[in-house]
Amino acid sequence: MKACRKCNYIFEEGDVCPVCGSDDITEKFGGRIYLLDPDNSEIAKLINAKVKGTYAVRVK
Repeated sequence: MKACRKCNYIFEEGDVCPVCGSDDITEKFGGRIYLLDPDNSEIAKLINAKVKGTYAVRVK
């Protein structure tokens, strides 16, 4: 599992974030947020997430 340092999106394959296209990724992160409906989620608004998926709470 890898997390993007720019948008905190967690993904498994590749070396580029599938959400924002950043190549600044890490395998060190803490906590997870599962977004099912980012359009109607208050948490998604707080973390500025527009895509459904898993996001890291903390990225190192």
